[in-house]
Parts: sequence; structure tokens; C-alpha cells
Amino acid sequence: MTTDPKVALKEYKATVLEQRQALNLGHAGVDPALYPAGQAELAIVGNECFRAIAAAGRPLDGFIHTESRFRQTEALPVDQVIAARGKIEGFADTPRGTRVHYRFDLQSPNKPAPSVIIDIIGLQAGEGQMKREPKPPSDKPPVDPFLGYKVFSKHQLAPGAVDRYSRYVGNRVHFDPLFANKLGFAMPVTQGLMVVTMMLAALAKGGPIKSLDMTVKFVRPCFWTDEVVVWTREKAPGIVAGIKASTTSSGKPIAEASIAAIGR
Repeated sequence: MTTDPKVALKEYKATVLEQRQALNLGHAGVDPALYPAGQAELAIVGNECFRAIAAAGRPLDGFIHTESRFRQTEALPVDQVIAARGKIEGFADTPRGTRVHYRFDLQSPNKPAPSVIIDIIGLQAGEGQMKREPKPPSDKPPVDPFLGYKVFSKHQLAPGAVDRYSRYVGNRVHFDPLFANKLGFAMPVTQGLMVVTMMLAALAKGGPIKSLDMTVKFVRPCFWTDEVVVWTREKAPGIVAGIKASTTSSGKPIAEASIAAIGR
């Protein structure tokens, strides 16, 4: 493992346009009316972090998102310039690519401190590094990964919708079949933040989100023709403690979210 000193990225001026947010929510099969007028949705904010990575000259094509933490003390506004201050927390060499950890502080105009902090962790993969060999059958008894969860929503993906959601960011693994094949995928992989958009809807359903601390891990790829199923686990009626997403084709989790805190 190699770890470099923290490297600051060039500050990026981001703007979450309300019209673009509504379109992207629609591409993910999420009702824009779940979010109050003027409020930016966190996964859409995360897209601005990826644009900041590209604007800083860092490679983005072939970046495979594996984990994120979203910390919000106050919702960011739409249609206003937001300061995105990023840094690289460290690198680690792995057999499947270089693991990179980015952290972004996002600050609203006229605010003394960041309203949102987003960690983005993933693999910068090269040719063939994402190819998976079939696993031998397990002799262990099957475990239901959705025990205690219930279905919240289903989202049938289509290549056009995945393309339109992710092309703004620019990572070709999400919309270029030949590029995805070169990395080892059968077809383009749905952007992780598109799945997070579907998962966040389960929280937004309970009312406006003022503050949040949520960690999401992406455990399997989701392809651009899959149907995504969002599952929720409640610790009390109406209070979501965990969210998972699966694909109908595999029946296995593709993303798992834990909610440490939420404020309304």
C-alpha cells in the first residue's frame, strides 16, 4: 500500500441547476417533487465533485466508485455558485487498479463553513482489471441479505437514461460500450450516484432532509439494462435506518447504505 501526502485540488465553482436536477431525478425514476424548491439533492451534488476531479486534471474515465460518505449539516441551494474544495486523502495500489480517496468540502455563498462534505473512494481501473472470474459454488447455506428489509421502489433502467444521467460527469464506463468492454465489463455500468439518487428518495419520502450522515458501499456492478430494487429497514415506524439496492436479475445487493444520523 502506498499513501501520499494530502494533495489539494484546484477549487471548483459548481452550480446545481434546478432544471438539470429535475431531469436527472427523472432519469433515475425519482419524483423531483420529493425535494423542496431550491434544495439540491445530495447525489446530484456528488456529480459536481466528479466534475471537479476532471477539472483538476485527474483521470476520470475508468474510475469505479466503491464507497462514499455524505455529511450534510444544511442543504445546499440550486442555481447558485457553490465552492467545491477537494483534496486527495491517499492512494493505494491494488490488483484491480489504484484506489483513490477524494474528499470535498462544499460551501454555499455567504456561509462561514461547508454545508456538505462528500468522500468519494474508488478504483482507477485499467484494461481488463474489472473482469471477474466465475466463483465456484459455495457449500454454505444461503443467507437472506434482505432479512428485515421491505421493498420501497423499483426502477427499470435503460441505456438512454443512464447515458443522460452520467454523461454530464463524463466517465465513459457509464455510457461507452466499447470502453466498458475494455475494462472487463459486459456493458456500461450504471453510475453509482444514480443508484444513490434512488436510495435517497426513500429518505426524502419522509420529508425534507436538513442534515444527514450516510455511508454507501457499492458491492457489485449494476448494468445499464438492469432493474434496480430499493429496500429499506426501519428502526421505528417511518424512521429508515438502512437502505439496500439490488438488481432483479441477480437478486443480490449492489449497494448498501447505513444512516448514522438524519435531521428534518
